[in-house]
Amino acid sequence: MQIFFSHKAIDKLKELGMFHNMILLTSNEVENGSPHAFDQVVLRTNEADDALPQYSHKFETHVGPLYASDDATKLFGTDNRIDFDEFRQVFVFLRDGQMIDDNLYLQNKS
Repeated sequence: MQIFFSHKAIDKLKELGMFHNMILLTSNEVENGSPHAFDQVVLRTNEADDALPQYSHKFETHVGPLYASDDATKLFGTDNRIDFDEFRQVFVFLRDGQMIDDNLYLQNKS
């Protein structure tokens, strides 16, 4: 499994000054397979390994380590991508070439 940030996403994060201090959240519209339940993908970057006990998964990526919860990893596939839609000015999450969330929420950790 890999998590990749597109050049457009990296450029936008740098422009916002949030390249190394961010939290990406999915909207609550992403279904986890059950009829009425929803998962929230939470990706946090560059944390100390022991600072986030609720995030049990650590992924090394080309932008630094990402931390994710068990629920978040249910939505991951083999090829996971974070991109930026310049027209709508939103971050998007793609899994194995399929759009999973077309409006990721970006929060600053500090």
